[in-house]
Amino acid sequence: MFGSLDATTTMGKLTERENLVLKMVVEEHLGSSEPVGSRFIAKAVGLSPATIRNIMSDLEEMCYISSPHISAGRIPTDEGFRYYVDNCISLTAETMDTAIPVLESLLNLEDKSVNTLLQHATKYMANLTHATCFVAAPKLQEMALQSIKFLPVQGNTILAVIVTKSGYIHNTLFNMDKRIKMSLLDDVAAFLNENFANRTLLEIRDSLETEIIKGEGVLREMEEALQLVQQGLSGSNIYIDSDGDSSGELIISGRENMFDQPEFNNPEKLTAFFTSIAQKYITKHIIDQCIHSDGVQIFIGNEVIKGLEPDAEVVEFLNEYGVIIKGYGGERQGKNLGFVGVVGPKRMDYAAIVPILNRTARLITQALNKENKEDNNDK
Repeated sequence: MFGSLDATTTMGKLTERENLVLKMVVEEHLGSSEPVGSRFIAKAVGLSPATIRNIMSDLEEMCYISSPHISAGRIPTDEGFRYYVDNCISLTAETMDTAIPVLESLLNLEDKSVNTLLQHATKYMANLTHATCFVAAPKLQEMALQSIKFLPVQGNTILAVIVTKSGYIHNTLFNMDKRIKMSLLDDVAAFLNENFANRTLLEIRDSLETEIIKGEGVLREMEEALQLVQQGLSGSNIYIDSDGDSSGELIISGRENMFDQPEFNNPEKLTAFFTSIAQKYITKHIIDQCIHSDGVQIFIGNEVIKGLEPDAEVVEFLNEYGVIIKGYGGERQGKNLGFVGVVGPKRMDYAAIVPILNRTARLITQALNKENKEDNNDK
């Protein structure tokens, strides 16, 4: 039973009874996806169905619940979900015991690259939350360089292999205006590694645009080679959206989990969901709002699309989503390096998912810091 109920005690905007009834409507709907009737709640709390109907009528007038059909029970509105998240549950609870060893294994991966770390983190979150999860990797151009290597591919096309201080490995192809010798490419890589290690790729680009390398003979050749490489890299995907997009590469797991959600049994909705994720339509919009945020951020229903430019293909269904997001790696730079998140129907188990998200973000940050410390200790 739920203890004694005082009809006049207020909890925020709601009385204790209203608070309890709303909480029960939300939690029953979370599990069943069906409207919740007054008789079910009346049996659970020991009050008459008439009393519960009156309370539900008041909640409906306050826009916390609604009736999808005339004779049906009630379901939470966006405002009802928001009140529930803000007032009825604790989002600071610890992760469930069964999830801890799974997530802690992120610190003991044999492959220490950031790519592998983030891929495993996304997969683990999807398995634990039974939702679609994403990790936005750090933006490459904002990460400090450890080393760079150039490999000729075909014609004037070059493969750049970039390794950052945190162990993130990125391969990118770029084209140069003319072909240069492999030995010169090696000289350019050696020059960059010697003079620009520990600086971000944006800083390196800006420096190469303004600094003039002085010398004669082979140095003149290398100056030309550096200019060709710099021009080629500037046109590559490393610097795309360097000023406007706060999200890096997006790693996604758990798309198949949406097939089990009744909200997405409509093929149109499922297609729109996958399109919005693949094109970063939702995630970029949300991440842009959270770049300096410390805690978990939750967007429910219409909050997801607030301020979003409409896209005819997907916007029709976006207000049926919920997004939970948490930044990682922001302690040193004053803004988050990347983000972990969950996207799904707004009927998500927020109380269970938030602790998993919190711990995952904390472990990614810990793993990145660990790699940085080990790199520094090796020197």
